[in-house]
Amino acid sequence: MLEITLSDVDHVICVSHACRENLSIRARLHPSFISAIPNAVDTTKFMPLSTVNLLAHVIPHVCAQSTNVHFIIGGDGPKLLLLEEMREKHQLYDRVEFLGAVPHSEVRNVLSRGNIFLNCSLTESFCIALLEAASCGLFVVSTKVGGVCEVLPPSMIKFADPHPESLAQAVLEGVNIFRKMDPSDLHECVSSMYSWTDVAKRVENIYLHIMTLKRPSLIKRIFRFSSSGRISGVIAVVVVIIMEIFLFVLELLFPLADIEMVPENFPVL
Repeated sequence: MLEITLSDVDHVICVSHACRENLSIRARLHPSFISAIPNAVDTTKFMPLSTVNLLAHVIPHVCAQSTNVHFIIGGDGPKLLLLEEMREKHQLYDRVEFLGAVPHSEVRNVLSRGNIFLNCSLTESFCIALLEAASCGLFVVSTKVGGVCEVLPPSMIKFADPHPESLAQAVLEGVNIFRKMDPSDLHECVSSMYSWTDVAKRVENIYLHIMTLKRPSLIKRIFRFSSSGRISGVIAVVVVIIMEIFLFVLELLFPLADIEMVPENFPVL
């Protein structure tokens, strides 16, 4: 289905190079048709002031090796019970704090309470949460998966393997690293690297470029669809031909030249 859907696109935008490579392989789409443009973060709102199973094993390791680490966990859901059982089993009531569901308007305030942001994702295309945390002045500790490696420079993030021991060690090292850092420097770095204005401009440039390209001929489009699979390709080709015939009939009944076009500078009330 993915191959069929993307067979007739002019271009695809992914949020990371890892996502771009994965999509190219899965959809058998030529890399020239795919661009990687990262997400951004509004740094004016984030300033300094399954994963759960893995986290449940990391926390006891860290607490056993350091007495001055306190975990603040936001969010809820069925997996929260696993973390609550971990806290009870290891008697970490004074070391692990659960906030429950956190409204988006309060995320910045929660992040500003911490020094280290721990990301235990097992798969990730980009993870905008890392940007939000770094923009709030937190040093990031994360599993080295997917496109996470492309988000922040090495000075702002510590990577670990997706194993409790590796992540726990990275957290402890991150604590020492953060003590030598200025949170405002992390915020300024994110501000200089990511902005929605820059992202929007890059996306706009891709659209402007596509508009200059000549639309592929029907024969070329049919060839693209036919290469998406023995059976699915044939079905896709039949659907495309039917749609083209339908459009041809519509053009005969309602010629495009007779339809009044809305001017670009049409006022909006």
